[in-house]
Amino acid sequence: MNYQLFYRFAEQYSPDGFTGIDPAHPVVSMLDNQLETDNQSFYVADLLKVKILYCDKRLGPMIGLPFEVPASQVDPSSFILSTHPDDAPQHERAFTKLISLGFSMRSNPGKTLFYCVHFRMKDTRGVYNHLLFQGYLFRTPEEGNNVYVLMVISNINQLISKHPGIFYYMGTDRNFFRNMDEEMLKSKIHLSHREISILEQVSRGLTSEQIAKRLFLSTHTVSTHRRNVLKKNGANTTNELIFNLKEAGVL
Repeated sequence: MNYQLFYRFAEQYSPDGFTGIDPAHPVVSMLDNQLETDNQSFYVADLLKVKILYCDKRLGPMIGLPFEVPASQVDPSSFILSTHPDDAPQHERAFTKLISLGFSMRSNPGKTLFYCVHFRMKDTRGVYNHLLFQGYLFRTPEEGNNVYVLMVISNINQLISKHPGIFYYMGTDRNFFRNMDEEMLKSKIHLSHREISILEQVSRGLTSEQIAKRLFLSTHTVSTHRRNVLKKNGANTTNELIFNLKEAGVL
């Protein structure tokens, strides 16, 4: 996928609030062809109104909705309801963080942010797939208080099978708005579901011994997980890591 097409799409249609999108426009046509080839979809939302303004025809089946479902029939609950139960708490926190980022950008015309996270979501066949969400958040001066996110959704089943866990990025590095590969996957926050569970308990003030009893693990196993997450995330202390994860919306 040529991600420059998404920037061109945003430049073309953001002045009109992403209304009147012409399927025959060259940019839209090229996007449609490449999305079909790469098993991807995308949508555009107004973050302050929490409203999806446009979605391509492939979004529905990826999240358990009909093919060519109109944007007016897609809302945040559509995504949460199709999320795997084990991933739902992280998805809800990530969504809340995304909205808060939108509000933080109101006073920063021209500022852009990039947001990446992945969850298991159920398609129309009832099969859970690993979907990567890559968001391009932007606001331009002529658009008043509107803050938009253009969200690209990709099936990464094959790639994530080599590196199981939860991937997350939030920041200004546009290198995270491109085709996902192993280099990107290993470059930022990447935690297993077990590690997330342990860190959630630590954030609530539980000791390793208490966590071990609650999760039916040995104290040694919990302590090993705590050491490993510090090492692979480059944090000096567990408190520092938990603070960073809360800031990112993971915890």
